[in-house]
Amino acid sequence: MNDRWVFVTGVSRGIGKSIVEKMLQMGVKVVGLSRTRNVVAKKIENSGGIFLRFDLHSIKNIHNYDMEMFRRKGIDKFDSVILNAGVLKFDSDDEILGDMFKVNFLSNVYLVEKLLSNDLLKEGGIVVGISSVSSYIDIEDADILKYSFSKYCFSGYLSYLRKKYFHKYRVVDIKPGLVDTNLVEGDVPDVILDRMFHKKPIESEVIANFVYDCIYNYVYIDGNVVIDDGYIYSK
Repeated sequence: MNDRWVFVTGVSRGIGKSIVEKMLQMGVKVVGLSRTRNVVAKKIENSGGIFLRFDLHSIKNIHNYDMEMFRRKGIDKFDSVILNAGVLKFDSDDEILGDMFKVNFLSNVYLVEKLLSNDLLKEGGIVVGISSVSSYIDIEDADILKYSFSKYCFSGYLSYLRKKYFHKYRVVDIKPGLVDTNLVEGDVPDVILDRMFHKKPIESEVIANFVYDCIYNYVYIDGNVVIDDGYIYSK
């Protein structure tokens, strides 16, 4: 029996960590990317997978990466490409905002285009993008608005992929609400904290289980899914 492989970004913490743990639990091998090497990297490697220390702030890193390396490692094609890496920074510095836009949007575009152009996703495989419920709801706070715009652009790209490859791949845009994770970097404004305390946080394991079901348990989703305030529904 051929090994099952998935490609996951942002694996060191939060949703990405939970996705890795779910996949390994179910016998799926993982190629995991993160700029931080921690215990998750060891779990991936101990299970026969590949951990890549990779900084998605640098688009140049993606352009220069040798995708044929995966085939040399015995991976023919991935069952799924899971674009999870993201960052939320409450800071008005232009450089920091540019980095947030690169990680949340541009890196995903260049990475998936390179994987698909090298025919590394199997026919019928699934591209899973972890965007955000903030990409379509009304946002008033200026700092979260900048984050929301980067996720809105990412969701738009996933919609483009779905239309372009409808005959070959599935594309799922998962839009989580407040997740019980440490995504945020920096001090959180009071208005955001107030909003958070009126929401039921989502456990990252819920999202990980849903991602696994979409890929391997024939939960047929090809579009947008919102996971927010204790509910899962199509959007």
